[in-house]
Amino acid sequence: MPSLLSDQVQRGRTALVTVADRGVGRAIAERLAEAGMMVYLGSSSESAGKGAEWVLRAAGHDVHSVVVDPDDIATLWRAAEHIEWRGGKLDALVNILGLTAASSVERTSDRADDLRAVFDANVVEAMRVVAVTEAQHREPS
Repeated sequence: MPSLLSDQVQRGRTALVTVADRGVGRAIAERLAEAGMMVYLGSSSESAGKGAEWVLRAAGHDVHSVVVDPDDIATLWRAAEHIEWRGGKLDALVNILGLTAASSVERTSDRADDLRAVFDANVVEAMRVVAVTEAQHREPS
């Protein structure tokens, strides 16, 4: 039985990976592209996304950068529209988001505020990213 990342399973499918311009997101995007997927590289800035796109395209991968900022729902809709415009539908969404109070949020004197900031980043903001997949199924206006 082929693995989920084999060429047989993934060739011709489309994925969006958030924070794909660096770190874990970039590694996942590269692996999906190696498996034959068209991968949209989500990044918070156009320049960071284009830089990652250039490197991965030079390696022969079918990738396209899109600005995806979980704090700006409009960027999520634009990403979905861009994918649709290119004739694709989203088969996979890999949301790279994970903050801990120890490393990624500004600490306050109130531990509850710190935990709320982590929850907002990891859950509430992630729910906004899911809007990309929902946009694929919305009614035409």
